Amino acid sequence: MLKRTVNGVICPLHMSVQDIKENHYKVSPGFIHEDGVLPLSELLGRTITITPTGKVHCNTCLDEYVGCAGEVCDVCCNPLLDSGNVPHVVYLSLAQSAVIGSVPVLDARERWAALGASQVLPIARTSNATIASEIIAKSGLRDIKGVSAAELLSGCSEGVSLLDFENDVRNAIDGHYDAHSCAPMYASPIHYDFLKPTEVNDSEQSLDNEVTGIFIGAIGNLLLLDCGYVDLIQLSGLEVALSLE
Repeated sequence: MLKRTVNGVICPLHMSVQDIKENHYKVSPGFIHEDGVLPLSELLGRTITITPTGKVHCNTCLDEYVGCAGEVCDVCCNPLLDSGNVPHVVYLSLAQSAVIGSVPVLDARERWAALGASQVLPIARTSNATIASEIIAKSGLRDIKGVSAAELLSGCSEGVSLLDFENDVRNAIDGHYDAHSCAPMYASPIHYDFLKPTEVNDSEQSLDNEVTGIFIGAIGNLLLLDCGYVDLIQLSGLEVALSLE
């Protein structure tokens, strides 16, 4: 439990993930500071104050300083490290409705947890990001990149199953790629159980200044306070002081 003010870096993809049962995970965001990672689920119901220190770190390595939140340093900008050149997983997920997206294979579990989707269903493994983008375009489904914070906060419609959309996407892929470029994946849907309150305030908090509120939950990359939400991806790399009242 946090008993003092600590400085740390906002990093939306560093999640505290606890297995509940097979393909079912309980997820809460983490706050990286000098003593390690603080699972914010421990602070539910407590009044917290988030104060920006004015420093911003590279949102990839978290070590180097950059100009603004979300930027990467010169080392991490190296094209040889470009995630577009590595294998990707194409997947279906549920936000307010069924959507499609892709993530690098090695980052898949953490990226899915940060999405805020209640379910994820892997469809195919591609050799690079370009082929994954082609499959997304062929599917006819909405790209996950277009999902807004408001849709995540409102939750998905009742009775929607990813299995209802699986065959249509597989048919769009079938016969268009060789086994190296695109290999099908077969798995059960992965379920995520977020710290989701019954009521949320849909006012976005920018952290241009100090923000104080009661921590009531989290949905993917959205940190929920009684005064509104903080988008952790937009503020990735921002150094802040976190304190309890």
